[in-house]
Amino acid sequence: MAFDSCHKTRRRQLQMLTFAHIFKSCSQDSCAVLAVMADVIRQLKIAMPGLKTVCYRQDNAGCYHCGTTLVCAAALGHEEGVKIRRLDFSDPQGGKAACDRKAATIKSHMRIYLNAGNDIETPEQMRDAILSSGGVPGVNVALCETVQVPKVLSSKIDGISQLSNVEYKEEGLLVWRAYGIGDGKLIPTDKLHCPSPSDLPTLTGVTRSYSGAFTSVKERRIKASVRDPDPPVNIEEEDSNAAIFSCPEEGCVKTFVRYSSMQRHLDCGKHQRALERYTLLDRAAVGYAQRLEGQCEAVPELEAVGEPPSSHDMLPKGWALKSSASRRSRFTYKQRNYLTEKFQQGERSGRKSDPASVARSMMSAVDSQGKRMFSSEEFLTASQVAGFFSRLAAKKSLFNDDDLEEEIECATQEATIEELTNKVSRELFPGHPIMWDKYNLCEMTSGGKLNTTKLSVAKLRDICAGLDIAVDVSIKRKQPYADKIEEYCQTCRCKADK
Repeated sequence: MAFDSCHKTRRRQLQMLTFAHIFKSCSQDSCAVLAVMADVIRQLKIAMPGLKTVCYRQDNAGCYHCGTTLVCAAALGHEEGVKIRRLDFSDPQGGKAACDRKAATIKSHMRIYLNAGNDIETPEQMRDAILSSGGVPGVNVALCETVQVPKVLSSKIDGISQLSNVEYKEEGLLVWRAYGIGDGKLIPTDKLHCPSPSDLPTLTGVTRSYSGAFTSVKERRIKASVRDPDPPVNIEEEDSNAAIFSCPEEGCVKTFVRYSSMQRHLDCGKHQRALERYTLLDRAAVGYAQRLEGQCEAVPELEAVGEPPSSHDMLPKGWALKSSASRRSRFTYKQRNYLTEKFQQGERSGRKSDPASVARSMMSAVDSQGKRMFSSEEFLTASQVAGFFSRLAAKKSLFNDDDLEEEIECATQEATIEELTNKVSRELFPGHPIMWDKYNLCEMTSGGKLNTTKLSVAKLRDICAGLDIAVDVSIKRKQPYADKIEEYCQTCRCKADK
């Protein structure tokens, strides 16, 4: 578990210090995160005695992005006189940026230790690998036994997964879903149940190994670069009498003390170019190009704002939510005739119709009067067309080719008559037993057992939709749906005979 710390010096130069904590036995949960956060604050206070405020940036792992971490973090740093000002989460799958980059450097350093013939199988060996060969610049390693939790910590915040930015204030937590969008939502302190500093988890058995202090980010990048064998030269600070050899390349401003250095620069170096002057015309051309490429940061303003929509034009709340009730409807008479005709054309011509092509043709099919045959609600998908074709092909194998058309037409008419008969009989008197999917509703409703079963509210809602039972319920409870289903099952023969 690694934490990166960055701050700016008086010259506003960004510096970095990395803390790596290695545990012998630990669960990666919110308690471990809080203990490491508190330890990082203590170490930063030692390195910077004038430290007053701290800002954290974390990824979206469950041990970081949870209510316990957000609430308990407000009590960190009180003993050291440090206050946490903000806690921000990176974008999903965005990682921790600088911390991930430093972790890659540490892993590369450990890989060199492995390639030298050493083993990394224990926490102590992992610490030795990080500290080998002088260690990684700006990385401090702490070997810990475990995390001690004086009190069970559990705090919940509604909609915690939707919150991305948190600011700690005296009156509570000010949270946002997106950075800088709106005034934020204030969660009062009395609703958070913040623990006292003595109840926070702490690290036990810590053995620290310091391999460096703060390192300049700019200096670190220069040291990591191996593309140019010559170090960068500051022309303004260099003595003009010392550098007597200059690069002959046009536009390159590098100078060298020795001729061999200039020769090596010409062979495999990188030229350093600088503008002689930057005119107003050049600035205008660059600015125009940035605006064409959409890189302008200016936000356009609307000159006129339309009137807000009235209550009659606004859609009802929840209209965009996905419905959990899935209801299958039978094909209409026009759909069956159209698909049967397409199937027969393929059988006569020897070129079977493609279900995807038939589904697309239904969108533009017209009758003899030039009117559309199907509305948008009657369009079918390729899988539905393929299923209908497979059923017709199964019926075809039962008959000869001579009476195929006649049998298909009779089968279609019989299916229509059977559908009407079943619908009428279902409305008048439901048959015994009343089944839905694999559930015997007559048996489940006997003795009022339906409400005590493990069926969810969504499943009971689907049963009502499948049996055409009208239920107008605005609350998510089992009882209203169970009462409607039991009332429907009372009309079954098994109940009527009693």
